[in-house]
Amino acid sequence: PNIVASTNIACVNFGETTVNNTLVLDSQVTGNYTFEWYADGNLIAGETGSTLTVTEVTQAQVVFSVIAISNSALQCASDT
Repeated sequence: PNIVASTNIACVNFGETTVNNTLVLDSQVTGNYTFEWYADGNLIAGETGSTLTVTEVTQAQVVFSVIAISNSALQCASDT
């Protein structure tokens, strides 16, 4: 995902989990897709849009990833 913010750092007060600055991750995928967002390999429930606004982190470093799932036929052909 692409970071859409003035910084790629989530500012969090010591001992807290709420992100103080706007940090938006953008899949950069358009079209008829559903998205699955993950934080450290764990599915983030309810996040199915092309962007993810990070509002909370629970550890010093979190790896975010996204999977785009097509909602239409892709017209794939077999190689055989």
